[in-house]
Amino acid sequence: MKYSWIPIPPLDGIKRKSLADPVETPAHSGCCFATYKRNFERLGMYDPGLELWGCENMELSFKAWMCGSRLEILPCSHVGHLYRSHFPYTMAGKAFVFERNCLRVAEVWMDQYKVFYHDRVDNLQVSHVSVTVTR
Repeated sequence: MKYSWIPIPPLDGIKRKSLADPVETPAHSGCCFATYKRNFERLGMYDPGLELWGCENMELSFKAWMCGSRLEILPCSHVGHLYRSHFPYTMAGKAFVFERNCLRVAEVWMDQYKVFYHDRVDNLQVSHVSVTVTR
């Protein structure tokens, strides 16, 4: 449930013939992505049950992967990203927000594989989250 960059694979001559060709990826980093508004809405946008910050990139990646979209890295794109020196909101009383968000994403999207994330956070005493859907 943690995104890490890995090197772009070498050209294979089949899927990628030039260094500028897109590279398929199962997930995105969260700090920058582009999509059509219509596709974002079709995927259900971000889960409103996620709190404050964290794991929304994995949630959207799972949705794209499992609901008919695809994610690509565009090697020739240039993106700037500014990190804040602090959060613009308080996280007081919100211990383990990232872990709880990831737990929610695991519960919804990972089926029987969610146990791997459960094993990772069990020692943190992260409270389990409700994933009931209201329509």
